[in-house]
Amino acid sequence: MADYVTTAEVRAYGYQSLASDDAILAPIITRASRLFDTETRRAVNYFAKGDAGQVASARKFWGRGTDYLKLDPYLTGTITTVTMPAGYTVPTYLEANHNARPELNMPGEFYLIRTYGDNEERSFSHINRYSGGWPESVRVTITAKWGWDAVPDDVKEAVAETVINIWRTRDMAFARAVGVEGVAVINDPLPPRARMIADQYKAVSIA
Repeated sequence: MADYVTTAEVRAYGYQSLASDDAILAPIITRASRLFDTETRRAVNYFAKGDAGQVASARKFWGRGTDYLKLDPYLTGTITTVTMPAGYTVPTYLEANHNARPELNMPGEFYLIRTYGDNEERSFSHINRYSGGWPESVRVTITAKWGWDAVPDDVKEAVAETVINIWRTRDMAFARAVGVEGVAVINDPLPPRARMIADQYKAVSIA
């Protein structure tokens, strides 16, 4: 399973440790990465960097009668084919995600947005066959290289925060002795800043 930060990145973020601590720190990083997956309601390894050397493969997605076709994360510029069943024509679209046109997407989401007109104007027309966008329950097969170009910086920040929080509160007797702020957060390992980032990714997706 993928770790979203390295030991070096956690240390650079503000954590002080010795090389001898790495054996303990490594599983905490993995745990924090999986906690972030769970808190954002994403699949395990959802935010992992994709392998640029992978062979492009096909995945199937289904339209929901909207202009937004939600995809899995994919590497920039690697979509090679978009096909639909016989009798349907792939509509014009633009890519909206963290890697391309980030201003058009919600955090962590990858879409093909149906467009109307040559200049990306999204005006609806009753004469357009797909006036509802990507047709409801119609399969769209997309061939691409899957994964993120890189783990998003805010995800790295949230996971590093969580690692530090788990590390510093793992010995509750010590935490109480030194008065670590928010010691009770051990029952909720994500500290406030990490939870704020997770909540952004957890926001309801456009169908």
